[in-house]
Amino acid sequence: MVKLGVYHTQSGYKGMSKLKNNAIASVQGITYQNLVALEKCLELTEDQTLYIEIWGDVTIEDDSQVEVKHEKGSLNKGLS
Repeated sequence: MVKLGVYHTQSGYKGMSKLKNNAIASVQGITYQNLVALEKCLELTEDQTLYIEIWGDVTIEDDSQVEVKHEKGSLNKGLS
């Protein structure tokens, strides 16, 4: 399991207010997606190919597809 942590405060740097167009969440998502891809690369066999953002977030050809989401709580809400 790969985990990503980025430090930031609500008040910003040295008392500055947080910008409305802050890109931290977007950068965290892209970074986490790349870490998931790296983890999957380490699990590949010699004849497998991994794709990023071709058929989904992270895809291992003829094997599996991983959708990387930034979500608090269960992704199965409302499913039974």
